[in-house]
Amino acid sequence: MVKCFRHVQGAALIFQTSTTAAQLCASATGRLLFQWYNHIEDECCLLLSCRGAMPNSWRQDDIQIRKLVLESNVSPMSEKQRQSWILDDVLQTALAITPTAADVLATIPELKGSTGEKRAKMIVYLESKLVYILDYLEALRTTPIVEELLQTIEVGFPWQSRHSSCCPDLPFPPFRFINPSAGMVFICLTALRLYAQVVLYPPLRADGVRFERLELESKFDEYYACEMLRGYAAIEDEVGDDLSYLLSCFRPLVVAGFSCPVQLRQWLWYKFAHFEQLGPKYVEPVRRYLSVLWGMPGILTLSFESWKRTPLENRIAPLTVDDIEVAAKIVVTTTDLESSETVEE
Repeated sequence: MVKCFRHVQGAALIFQTSTTAAQLCASATGRLLFQWYNHIEDECCLLLSCRGAMPNSWRQDDIQIRKLVLESNVSPMSEKQRQSWILDDVLQTALAITPTAADVLATIPELKGSTGEKRAKMIVYLESKLVYILDYLEALRTTPIVEELLQTIEVGFPWQSRHSSCCPDLPFPPFRFINPSAGMVFICLTALRLYAQVVLYPPLRADGVRFERLELESKFDEYYACEMLRGYAAIEDEVGDDLSYLLSCFRPLVVAGFSCPVQLRQWLWYKFAHFEQLGPKYVEPVRRYLSVLWGMPGILTLSFESWKRTPLENRIAPLTVDDIEVAAKIVVTTTDLESSETVEE
């Protein structure tokens, strides 16, 4: 993972010395390239608790250019093509808040040991960033275009899914999206909001810091986790046998695991086991990260599959600053370190 982030830093340097955001994102190929880069940078930053290598202004420029391209497109476009285009733009707009979350994550360990004016300024800074994340996501979620995308159809109960034979039953029906692909936008928006409330805020609370807005929002943690799982159940049923599509939902569902209601824990654990079978290398760094954040060192050796029948309770002890630091370190394996040293030599 460390080696991967060094490549990310190298790519960021190449981008900034050879082009601009306007030039890069002016073409469809350039936008896809930048989207691919952002995905990898986000993965590294959230697992290693570090800040991104690319200025946030590049993502904002990308969003603005996407809007201009859609508005100025004079080529005939079917309703399905338009929906697909809008969905991708909305998803990238939502993910554009990730560097802010990574900045908060990287700042939290700096709070430990700080005193006086420095500590006071850092607390004000963290509160402004957390509130900004919530406001950003709420503003995006309530725009007419997103509300149109996320229209749902209630499903009757009892409900039988494609996974009824291999997973426990969902104790209540999911909701289907009129546009099935829009489910990923819903999962992403909900996970980012929940991430601020169940991962970024608890270490601050454990350090004696309280933010009124986050205290209020945190009362709905279980609700958001429950809604995310209901949305995922519908997506899982829609994709049929093409389970590789679901890999992009793995990390959002992990966030739901921090505040998953009791009646859904075993159901969620079966889903983690499915992901483990789909992409073990993709799952492994996150599993190591969770071994600390969930207080479950057994995950390192026993895997999700081994815990399906008896999933452990949600983390009882408050998440602390030390947990964030240790989790970032445990993601770096011995192999990563040896590879990095070889490259340096």
